[in-house]
Amino acid sequence: MQLTVSFDLDDVLAALGDTLLDTLAETTGKRLALEEIVDFDRLHHHYGLSEFPEDIIIKHQVLERCEVTPNAREMIELCRDQGHRVMITTARAWHPRGHDVTAEWFRRQKLHYDRLEIVHHGHGKREVFDRMPGILFHVDDVHTYAADAASHQHVAQAFMMDRPWNRGIETPADVMLRIHCLTEMKELIQNSRIN
Repeated sequence: MQLTVSFDLDDVLAALGDTLLDTLAETTGKRLALEEIVDFDRLHHHYGLSEFPEDIIIKHQVLERCEVTPNAREMIELCRDQGHRVMITTARAWHPRGHDVTAEWFRRQKLHYDRLEIVHHGHGKREVFDRMPGILFHVDDVHTYAADAASHQHVAQAFMMDRPWNRGIETPADVMLRIHCLTEMKELIQNSRIN
């Protein structure tokens, strides 16, 4: 059976945080470092905004301008070389063109995936996992999504990408593994080749 590997996009494969903070600095005049963001859902409070800056993200095409994170290309290619399907599972449904913007970003970056799943923020990714038996692993930077993967019968391993907003959350190694870069998964991927 062909296995699926599932990656979150923002701050896992795409450097959203850096691009967003640069844009917020330009639009508000206040500059914060990524390390200062310990609660991404409350980011707007740091900038004196009344709500999460979705309008700024859309107007300034933040999603479209994100760079690829270090080693993302290598890990996606390694997964595909090992015979796995690559699924992107991202909470970008809030954006009116979330699917199109995301698919175009992958085309521009020349990154290949087999399946793109766009979910609503705050709604778990469990529904996606329910439809996809045989997920070798899922990588996410949001604890609740990583926990959904860790407790799901279709997901063999969950990884939580270390970010300032999830550092205060304990991640028991028997439930999910905290990683600091995507290459930490390299051995798992190399040992999972589909013949």
